[in-house]
Amino acid sequence: MEFHAAKTDHTDFSESTEEIKPLSEEDRKEQLRLVEEKLAQKRKEREGQEKEDAQKREKMRIKSGKEMAANKRK
Repeated sequence: MEFHAAKTDHTDFSESTEEIKPLSEEDRKEQLRLVEEKLAQKRKEREGQEKEDAQKREKMRIKSGKEMAANKRK
């Protein structure tokens, strides 16, 4: 907090008086389920992107190999 104060010239900080109520067991399970769903979705998206990137790299590798072979023939 001192770093933030020095960097931004803020001097008046107040503590939150808002009390966070504890979650019920059902709420905790629901939040856990939602987080797991989000993680699964992100994992799927990342795997799809990685697969796409791998295909692009393979195409570039093949193209580069063909160009090198053509240059050697010349």
